[in-house]
Amino acid sequence: MIRLFLLIGLLLLLKFQILQCQQTTENTLKLLKDSSSHYINREIAKSDSFANLFVLHARKFGNKSILADALLTKGTIQNSLFQFEPAREKIIEALRYFEKSKDTIGLIRAKLSLGMNHNFLDEFEKSLVLNKEILKLCIAKGDSDLIYQGYYSLGRVLGWSQYARKNRDTLRMAILYFKKALKYTSPQKDSIYYSMLYRGFGDAYTKLGNYEEALKYFEINLRQQIKQKLYGGIINSSFNMGIIYKEIGRPEKAIYYLKMGDKYADNSNYAGLHSLYQEIYKHYLSKNDYKNAFEYYSKFEKVNKMIIQADKEGAVTKLSKLYQTEKQESQLKEQLTEIKLKGATIQNQKTVTYFSLIALSIISMASIFYYRLYKENKASSQKNALLLKEQNHRVKNNLQVISALLSLQANRTENQDARKAIEDSQLRVQAMSIIHKKLYGDDVVEIEMSVFIRELIESILPIFGYNLDDIQQNIKIGVNKINVDKAVPIGLIINELLTNSCKYAFNKTNNPELKINFVQQENNDYFFTYHDNGPGFDLASSTAKGSFGLKLIELQSRQIFADSEWKNDYGSTYTMKFYL
Repeated sequence: MIRLFLLIGLLLLLKFQILQCQQTTENTLKLLKDSSSHYINREIAKSDSFANLFVLHARKFGNKSILADALLTKGTIQNSLFQFEPAREKIIEALRYFEKSKDTIGLIRAKLSLGMNHNFLDEFEKSLVLNKEILKLCIAKGDSDLIYQGYYSLGRVLGWSQYARKNRDTLRMAILYFKKALKYTSPQKDSIYYSMLYRGFGDAYTKLGNYEEALKYFEINLRQQIKQKLYGGIINSSFNMGIIYKEIGRPEKAIYYLKMGDKYADNSNYAGLHSLYQEIYKHYLSKNDYKNAFEYYSKFEKVNKMIIQADKEGAVTKLSKLYQTEKQESQLKEQLTEIKLKGATIQNQKTVTYFSLIALSIISMASIFYYRLYKENKASSQKNALLLKEQNHRVKNNLQVISALLSLQANRTENQDARKAIEDSQLRVQAMSIIHKKLYGDDVVEIEMSVFIRELIESILPIFGYNLDDIQQNIKIGVNKINVDKAVPIGLIINELLTNSCKYAFNKTNNPELKINFVQQENNDYFFTYHDNGPGFDLASSTAKGSFGLKLIELQSRQIFADSEWKNDYGSTYTMKFYL
C-alpha cells in the first residue's frame, strides 16, 4: 500500500513538472510574439530577430495554431523588409494551418497579409479579388474590428493601384470604403490603431489633387506616429506632406517636413528612406547646393543597395528550393525506371507479355524523358525570369544614376554648347528609361505599338513644358505587336524626332501639329511617317555640321534595314519603310 501511494505521488509530481514546463514554454512564445509586434514599427531589425526565435520555438513546441501565428508574424515582417518571396511562402504556410483548423480570424489575418504582399508586387487584380473575399468573411463574422479591417484593406488596394494612372472614379471608391471603415472605429481603441486609415485618406486625396484635405489627414497621422515613436510612419507621413508642399509651390515647408523624416530615419525602413532621400537630394540639386545634394544622394544609393540585396536574397532562397525539388523528383524517376526493368526481366519467358512490357517500358521511358525535359525547362525559365527581373532592376537604377550625374555636370558647366550637349544626352537617357520601363513587363518579346508610342509621346512632351492639349495630335497606328528588337530602334527614332520638334518646331508656330502614321501594307512592308508643321530645316547643312541626332536616327534606321527619307513640305516630314 505504501508503495502504491509513493507511485501515485511520483506520477502527480511528474505531471506537475510537465505542466509547469509547458506553461513556461507558452509564456516564452507569448513574450516572443509580443516583442515581434511591439518593435515592428519602431525597430524592424529587432522585430525580425524576435520573429525568427518565435518561429524556431513554435516548431519545437509542436502546436500548429501557435506555429501558424509565428509564420504569419514572420511573413508580415518580411513584407516590410522587401523580402517578398520568402514572405509569401511563410504567409501561405500559415494560411494552410488556419484553413485546416477552421480558424476564421486567423484566416482573415493571413489573407490580409497576403493581400499586402500582392500590393507590394503591383499584383493589384489578385489583391482586389482577395480583399473582396476578406470583406465577406469579416461581415459574416460580425466583429466591428474585423469589418473595419475589411473596408480599410479594400480601400487601400484601390488607392495603391492608382499610383500611376490616378483614375478618379477608382480613387473616389477608395475614399468611400475608407469612410465605411471610419464608421466601425471605436473610441475605446488607441488612436494609433486607426493611423493607417488616415494615411489612406491622405494618399487618395493627394492623387485626386485635393491637397487641403490630404494635408489634414496626414497631419493627424503624423501627430499619432510621433506620439507613439513609430519611426516608419513618421517618415511616411512627413515625406507625403513634403511632396504636397512641393506641388503647391512652398519649397521651405517641403524641405522642413522632408528633413523631419530624416531626423527619425531608421535604416531598416527601406521603402520610406529610399523615396525620402531621393526627394531631399532633388531639392538641394535644384538649389545648386551640391554639397548637401551629394550627401543625400549617397544616402539614397546606400538604401537602394540594401533593397537590391534583400531582393537578391529572396531570389536565391527560391532557386535553392527549386533545385532541391528537382533533385528529389529525379531520384524518384530513376527508382521507378529500375523497378520497371526488373519486372520486364521476370516476365521474359512469356512472349506476349514480354513484347507488351517492352513496349510499355519504351513508352514509360519516353514519358519520363519528356517529363524531365519539361521540368528542367520550367525550372530554367523560372530561374531566367528571376535573373531578368534582377537585371532590369539594375538597368533601371543605373539609368537613373547616369541621368542624375549628367544633370549635375550640366549644372556645373558654364560653356553653353557643352551644356546643351550634356542636356541632350540626358534627354536620350530619359527616353531609354521610358523604353526600358515599357519593356519591363510580363511580355518581353513583343511590344503593343499603339500603347508604346502614345506613352512615349505623353512622357516626352512634359519634359519641354508642353501639355498634351497644347499640341494638335493626329496619331494613327495600324500595327499591333512588334518584336522588341525592332521596337527599341523605332522608339529611339521617335524620341529624337519628337525632341527636335519640341526644340525647333512647336515654338515657331501658333498651332503646333504632330502627325504619326504607322501601318502595315499588304506585302508585309511597314510604312512609318512623322510630320510636324514647324519651319523645317536644311538637311544638307545639318548633316554637314555633324548633327548627332540625325546621325542617331540614321543608325537606328539602318539597324532595322529601313529605307528612310526627309522632306520639307509645310514642315518637316520623315518617312521610313522596312520589312519585319
